[in-house]
Amino acid sequence: MELIIGGAYQGKKNTAQKLFGLRNTDILDGENCKIEDVFSCRAVSEFHMLIRRIMEQQESPEDFFEHLKTENPGVILISNEIGYGIVPLERFERDWREKTGRICCLAAQESDHVIRVLAGNPVCIKGEQIW
Repeated sequence: MELIIGGAYQGKKNTAQKLFGLRNTDILDGENCKIEDVFSCRAVSEFHMLIRRIMEQQESPEDFFEHLKTENPGVILISNEIGYGIVPLERFERDWREKTGRICCLAAQESDHVIRVLAGNPVCIKGEQIW
């Protein structure tokens, strides 16, 4: 497993393509892909939105992640950091931010590399630098 995080529009997907040799067709969009396809894909962008979709279906994101790490241990997860800024008024929005952060922490523990992208520049948080 690999984890790439960063703010919105910082170049995370492009960084994943360069570092891991991914093509556009290798990367599912977590906002609108079939959830079952995540268990066999090479990479998932918008992972934070996939977690949201799972929560909207009243399913456990923790159970989903446990299944994902078993079925697709080599997956590359690309997620926005969504815990910054104003705390949302709506309970679901707060819960989503918290669950996403917790799932990304679990993903970081499982990952060989954790890379944060800032203005298109990768910063290695975990693992040996691969560029």
